[in-house]
Amino acid sequence: MIVQVQQTSHALGQAPGTLTSSGPYDNTNATTGPQDPTTGFACFGEPNGSGTAPTLDNTLWFTFTGDGNTYFIEAPNTCAGVTDPMDEGDTQIAIYTGTCGNLTPVACNEDGPNANATNSYYPAGLNFTTTPGTVYYMIVDGFNNVGTISNGQFCVQVTNQSVIACGDTTISSGLAVLNKPVICYDSTLTIAVSGIKAPTVGTTKGFSIMVSNADISGNNNPMSTGAVVGGTGTIAVGSSGTFQTNLVNNASNPFGAGVYYITPIVYGNATGTGNITALTLDPNCTYTGTSVMVEFLAQGVICPTGIKELNGAAFAVTGIYPVPVKNILNIAVESAKSTTMSISIKDVLGRTVTSSTQSVNNGSNTISIDTQNLSSGVYTLTVNNEKQQSTVKFVKE
Repeated sequence: MIVQVQQTSHALGQAPGTLTSSGPYDNTNATTGPQDPTTGFACFGEPNGSGTAPTLDNTLWFTFTGDGNTYFIEAPNTCAGVTDPMDEGDTQIAIYTGTCGNLTPVACNEDGPNANATNSYYPAGLNFTTTPGTVYYMIVDGFNNVGTISNGQFCVQVTNQSVIACGDTTISSGLAVLNKPVICYDSTLTIAVSGIKAPTVGTTKGFSIMVSNADISGNNNPMSTGAVVGGTGTIAVGSSGTFQTNLVNNASNPFGAGVYYITPIVYGNATGTGNITALTLDPNCTYTGTSVMVEFLAQGVICPTGIKELNGAAFAVTGIYPVPVKNILNIAVESAKSTTMSISIKDVLGRTVTSSTQSVNNGSNTISIDTQNLSSGVYTLTVNNEKQQSTVKFVKE
């Protein structure tokens, strides 16, 4: 078998614009064998970058099955988990079809578009259009520079390059849920958005959160309203994408005390960089979601919920989201001190289906519980610290 070194399956099928990463892998002790191919890697730059004598040296093999989409495939050394990065990130990629011992070359890359000679960084990367149902075999090798082979850890990163055009009926800005409608001073606003699917066309495209002083729901030209006061930069997301961010209401809050509207927005064909307020949006490719109102209280204002109104209680559960929940249940907790809490979830029959112990800090906290293995239905969440207990029901979709 040509895969006598290592064979790893890498799944495709992620949403357009979505990157998946596997690894890290390490080719330090990898070898080659007599059944490795003798063709298909002519683009490799051995022995000195000239490509006059390309070789296979310390190779790892991967397999994947095509689905008809186009993917950008890259083997960088900068991904999460890498502790011993491949020398100069100098990977090489060759892709084949066929069967073991009878392979047909279909793609090759020595230095991808992210290679940078100034930084001595040379990861392989290429765009590759797959055929549905076709099994592909991919080599990742290290560059052999006159006998010195690039060894170490790398990852395989795959980004779906398929196009979501403006007007696509599946485009969605997502649903924004806030942990609390009123944010006390020194408390934290948590914004969670699910179900995002953004266009993938144009120079600047993706997802942002807008903050405005008026409701801008459904406005395809929100900047023209004069109501937008801030927001996030562009975030690349795909189908069923999710986003979460926190904002502490204190002296560093850029918006100050007052009533604001939080609105998710997706867009394509935009121009500019940076914060959403610095972009020029194309009204024909801008999709603004439903605005959700939030109030930031000024310092010294009595807080209607939270730690200032606990009245001697040790903690309070001030919100859960999203509702209904799909994969992750977030619990907003205000605590009078740093402590440990027990979390349990029971089904309608009173059976405990999950339990855990969580640490919380003095003030605002968000506890996240994995619910993806729960069946659809109504559940009861209980939070306690042995002296106090709080119970709330939620729906799992």
